Amino acid sequence: MNRATRIATGVAAALGISFGTAVLIVEDWIEDEGWVLTPYQDSIGRWTVCAGHTGPDVIPGEAWTESECEGIAIYDIVRHGRPVLNALVDPTDGEIRAWVGFAGNVGVGAFLSSTARKLQNAGQRVAACEQLLRWVYVTIDGRKIDCRVAGNCRGLPIRREKQMARCLSDLATTDELVSDTPFVALGHFEVVYHSDCPSWNGAPS
Repeated sequence: MNRATRIATGVAAALGISFGTAVLIVEDWIEDEGWVLTPYQDSIGRWTVCAGHTGPDVIPGEAWTESECEGIAIYDIVRHGRPVLNALVDPTDGEIRAWVGFAGNVGVGAFLSSTARKLQNAGQRVAACEQLLRWVYVTIDGRKIDCRVAGNCRGLPIRREKQMARCLSDLATTDELVSDTPFVALGHFEVVYHSDCPSWNGAPS
């Protein structure tokens, strides 16, 4: 049994989802976050370990074991995944994969209050997925940074493209794939703060 399989077993049991869906979530999570046993500072300076885990338990210079990282990965995925699953309406596996990973990155509160969640709930699922490409900003030292053009976060737009592809992957290739969101106003920012990820301050909505 490999790492992803072991973690997925715990995730599936805790969230009450199929093992296959759990494997996809875990593989995406590790692809996006990496797997590092020694704490490091991410692009906005937070001490991080394992698969993107942050918090007061991450101490510079103190390495984690493989077993500890697998345990905290299950914990992180479940604590982000449960409220996301509760908030989605009849989600496909692709939507689940995308939105759990997204919430793990920006925080559950940011997802729950987002235009994307409202669109998904309203049945505008493609438009919801497309919102992912708008979440490409971080705040570093009080400055809002567009990761498409500057800063140490240029991998973020690539992550959002991957998440959007996952989100769309199981949606029917019908007219729904040509989305129309006239109420999405460019230039208006939906400012969101969340304790899980205080440096994220929203995206255009």
